[in-house]
Amino acid sequence: MTRYVRILGAVVCLAAAVFLLLFAIDARDWGKRMASDDLRFTANPLPPSLWHPVEVAPFGLARDVLGINDDISYRRAVRLFRLGRPLEDLTQRSFESLRAQAQVALSDVEQTGNDHPRRSQAANLLGVLDLSLAVRDSTLATTFLADAIGNFRDAMALDDSNADARFNLEYALYELKSGEDQLPKGTERPGQPGGNAALAQPGRGY
Repeated sequence: MTRYVRILGAVVCLAAAVFLLLFAIDARDWGKRMASDDLRFTANPLPPSLWHPVEVAPFGLARDVLGINDDISYRRAVRLFRLGRPLEDLTQRSFESLRAQAQVALSDVEQTGNDHPRRSQAANLLGVLDLSLAVRDSTLATTFLADAIGNFRDAMALDDSNADARFNLEYALYELKSGEDQLPKGTERPGQPGGNAALAQPGRGY
């Protein structure tokens, strides 16, 4: 009986050692991958392998222990935003699909987590998506502008130092007021907000 207990103990210790080794490999790979993929993303957001290293430990344990799930979710949401190219007048179904995916992913980021600056950036990007919809659909421009204003205000509430959100909010308010001032009372605003004004260049947010 004692012999079997020893054998079982040895097997358990060996399994634990293997598991810890796999965890260490994943933790090391994530540490390297986050920084290197951030640089790759700046140059080219297309590769689907960004922030997707091969994990050898089960259940994504390394991500949980390192506490980087929120970081990865935010990065993948921003990647979808860039792939959707909302600042360009592209109406192909593939881009519409990517923008819809970005909206869902960014909404998840904005509504969860404790990192207020990151949630603020997500809300700001949601507002930019609304602005892009206002440009492409003049019949619903007022509605989309109102949605954008709401998202930019949410972004400011989460982080009042978010200069991009403040700039975009001022732009959206100006566009909404301009459209309303140009119409007689009781009519709907048929115009559309101007192009890409107020949307910051890559490198300082949107």
